[in-house]
Amino acid sequence: MLEICSDCYVQLPKLHDTAPTHRYIGGSASCWDQFSWLNNAGEPQVAAGRYNALLIDAYCVQHHGKPIPPAINSVAVHGIALYAAIEMGMSPDKAVWIRQFSTFRADGKKHGQFVWLTPPDQRGCVTINDIVTQPTPEARAKMLDEYVLDVWQTWKAVHLDVFAEWYDRFVAN
Repeated sequence: MLEICSDCYVQLPKLHDTAPTHRYIGGSASCWDQFSWLNNAGEPQVAAGRYNALLIDAYCVQHHGKPIPPAINSVAVHGIALYAAIEMGMSPDKAVWIRQFSTFRADGKKHGQFVWLTPPDQRGCVTINDIVTQPTPEARAKMLDEYVLDVWQTWKAVHLDVFAEWYDRFVAN
């Protein structure tokens, strides 16, 4: 039996009914499972690639969840990291710093600083499964780069100005 991820629309074999998901990041249990293995265990292995450090950012933006404060903040800080690396030319290796700094700058008022961004239609976008199913670590690294850029381009098309404003407000200043 297959299940469809509510955010990226990938169809994957359904896991058992008690399979874990994230408490506020959206997506199906099977999609979360693939991401968790790829991100945490490095399985399947991925060769070094330009945007490897942005995997979590792309996944969290693509799997935006519902309009509750933690999900809103997640999309904001991960989107700011994508914006900084792809649009502003910051090293992707600074993504952790960007996430932490933008959260710190908004801390205390962060639930009022960011707003829900209506997700773009992500049907047909590259998914975690497209990375995982590549036959070699090098092919997975290439697909991971495509994944990050595809997710960013999809969100950029409708929310570039918002991410630019958040970057200026919480990172650049």
